[in-house]
Amino acid sequence: MWFNTKYYHLLYQHRNDTEAQLFINNLANYLQIDQSDYQRILDLACGKGRHAIYLAQQFPLLDIVGLDLAADSIAQAQQQAKGLNNCFFAVHNILTSLDNYAKFNYIFNLFTSFGYFDTDDLHLQILKNVRAALAENGFFVLDYMNADKVAKNLVPADFQQVEHINFHIERKIEAGFIRKYIRVEDPQHEAGAIQFSEQVRAYSLADFEQLFAAAGLKIRAVFGDYDLNSFDPAQSPRLILVAQR
Repeated sequence: MWFNTKYYHLLYQHRNDTEAQLFINNLANYLQIDQSDYQRILDLACGKGRHAIYLAQQFPLLDIVGLDLAADSIAQAQQQAKGLNNCFFAVHNILTSLDNYAKFNYIFNLFTSFGYFDTDDLHLQILKNVRAALAENGFFVLDYMNADKVAKNLVPADFQQVEHINFHIERKIEAGFIRKYIRVEDPQHEAGAIQFSEQVRAYSLADFEQLFAAAGLKIRAVFGDYDLNSFDPAQSPRLILVAQR
């Protein structure tokens, strides 16, 4: 699985923790998250836990849960969260029901950790699982790429070298997906070049409006970047939806 390999983490190691923390701070202010009442926050598809760990540090009286399918990422998150008594991580398939967990006041799905499956029905099932796991009037935040801008500015191919490992990357728009094909050349890998791929559904705001309505989630706000500025389909780097049960 590409998302659970060392090559995935090498290629995307530039992800900016400062930017992630700014986003969390802005979300917390907008959603008025505080510690006056006991609350639970889920980071769904949490990766190595950078958002969840920061939330746990900022809100030590709240329960923070991070779930992800990639076992190696969860192991790293658990290691980094040592000493935090309010932060729990576990391996979990995003398609699976969250019924084994108590209800959450907030569920976050950040940094385009959605849209990877082949059908709209599977993505709708995820949203239905989210709604079922939210407490009454709970909030769901989905942070997605702005597919319109990505498609308009798509770079067909590029090359990156990270720690003496070569990444040859091709990008295509096919059947409603933005697809990336990655050829990895690792001098220490005996079998030679390794091929990976990833895909993300090119969902627009209108697409999400239909999916959220079908899942029973009411969109309360739409933002276009981590400073929570208004969404502009032509210019915004992100598509951030805030919905409520």
